[in-house]
Amino acid sequence: GNIHPRHLVRQSIAAFRSHARADTLEKLDYERLARVVSGLVPTVLELAAGKPEQALGSQARGHAQEDKEGWQRPGAGGLLSAAHAKKGEETMITLPAPALEGSISVEIALQGRISSRNYGPEPLSLAQLSQLLWAAQGITRSGGQRSAPSAGALYPVEVYVACGQVQGLEPGLYHYRPHGHGLVPVAKGDLRQELAAAALDQGSIARAPVNLVLTAVYGRTAAKYGSRARRYVHMEIGHVGQNIYLQAVGLGLGTVMVGAFDDDRVQRLLGLAEEEAPLAIMPMGRLL
Repeated sequence: GNIHPRHLVRQSIAAFRSHARADTLEKLDYERLARVVSGLVPTVLELAAGKPEQALGSQARGHAQEDKEGWQRPGAGGLLSAAHAKKGEETMITLPAPALEGSISVEIALQGRISSRNYGPEPLSLAQLSQLLWAAQGITRSGGQRSAPSAGALYPVEVYVACGQVQGLEPGLYHYRPHGHGLVPVAKGDLRQELAAAALDQGSIARAPVNLVLTAVYGRTAAKYGSRARRYVHMEIGHVGQNIYLQAVGLGLGTVMVGAFDDDRVQRLLGLAEEEAPLAIMPMGRLL
């Protein structure tokens, strides 16, 4: 039958990401993988149609496409999550090492935890952002285990940073990489207004110096747990969110977990793949 090449590429990548181990996924250059697969699909289809000359031409075009460099603008038709739109691991911005001792106890942090939508105008420091990301999904054990529990240690949650005002970090969209504790640039420019518009025009998202966007690839968990995966993934998002809340208290910051947004608009804004779903937005700023 007739198979649309884009659909075939999406299916191939989705199947790979759903079954690969989380530690393997962290080390792969997904943009390059997508380009290679995209280049092979026309070649296979043209060979099947008995057109070897055209097939060779498609293969050459695929190799030429691999040589293109630069950031990918989310929503620009990419086949993979914007999290993987990168030139390679060399583009990762290494964050300051997280502190393992704080100034307040867990009990005080629990007592002080509130949902806040009003923030001061001051930018966050890079060290503060580093600490929040480590609390969300940072590596805490030599085996790759993270700060938040995950069913089967499959880690379906991804964290994006919509940066507007962070000292030492250009405004833009970034993807957090737990392995290496760094940020991979995804898109240039301040996306806070667009993100707020996709979230029913919530002003806290537009005003906050930075927003953390939590997404999930259900297939990573479903590969082992089947129909229970959605329950486990949603539990995990809650674990991650509470970690961020408590770390924010320790840093004198305020946040709130936002679930009211247009899923499709946020997915397009971040350039997410079809199998990756946005689940929460957490604006962040100095607590007033």
